[in-house]
Amino acid sequence: MKIFYKVFLLLSLQIFFSAAFAKNACLDKQLKIVAIGDSITQGGGNPDEYTYRLPLSKLLKDAGYDVDFIGTQRSGLDKSFKWPTDFDNDHEGFYGQSASSVAQKLKTDLIKLPAPDFALIHLAGCGCNAANVINSVVMPMRSIISQLRKRNPKVHILISQIHLNGFRVKYIRFHLNLLAKYESTAISPVITVPDYEGWTDNDTLDGMHPSLSGQKKMAKAWFKSINSLCNPNKSKL
Repeated sequence: MKIFYKVFLLLSLQIFFSAAFAKNACLDKQLKIVAIGDSITQGGGNPDEYTYRLPLSKLLKDAGYDVDFIGTQRSGLDKSFKWPTDFDNDHEGFYGQSASSVAQKLKTDLIKLPAPDFALIHLAGCGCNAANVINSVVMPMRSIISQLRKRNPKVHILISQIHLNGFRVKYIRFHLNLLAKYESTAISPVITVPDYEGWTDNDTLDGMHPSLSGQKKMAKAWFKSINSLCNPNKSKL
C-alpha cells in the first residue's frame, strides 16, 4: 500500500509540474487575430472611442505575444478619428450592422485575409431588439464560425456575451452559451467571454459604446480568455 501511495504521489507531482511549466503554445509564432463586430469593434464614432482593440493590443504585447490584427477595415466611423500611430488598426467592425449583415460581408472579406488563429466576435448587441434571436443572432453566428473554419480549421473563436443589461440580453447570453457548447471542438474551441462583468454607468460613453474604462475592462476579459486558450494546462491548475 505504501508503494502505491508513493507512486501515486510521484505521478501527481509529475502531472502538476508538467502543467505548471508547460510552454505557451502561442508564443512561438505570430498570432493572426481578426476582430469581428459592429460599432463596438469599429469605434471612432465618439471622442475617445478607441474600442477594446487598443488596450487589448497593449496587454498582448506586454505579455510577450507577437500579434497581427487582420481585417479589410482600417478606420473608425469618422474617417478623421485619430488613432495612435503605432496601433495595428486592421479589423472587421461595421458600425450599426447586424450579425446577418456582417456574416454576409465576411463572405467576401475573409478570403482576402490571412487565415486567422483567433477570431473575436462582438455582434449580438444589434440583435437585442430583434423578434427572433435564433434568426437574428444565432444563425448568423453559426455562418461566421463556418466561414472562419474554412480559412483555418483550427481557429480559436471567442464570442462576447455583450455588456448591456436587461432580460433580453440575458436571454441572448443563454443562446450564445448554448451556441458555443454546440459548435466547440477539440481543435477549434468556441468560448463565450463575460466581458460585461464589473460594469458601471461610467463604463460607457452613451449607454452603449464603451468609455476608456469600459474598453479596458473588455480588453482584460478578452486577454484572459486568449491567454487561457494558449495555456490550457495552466488554466486547470
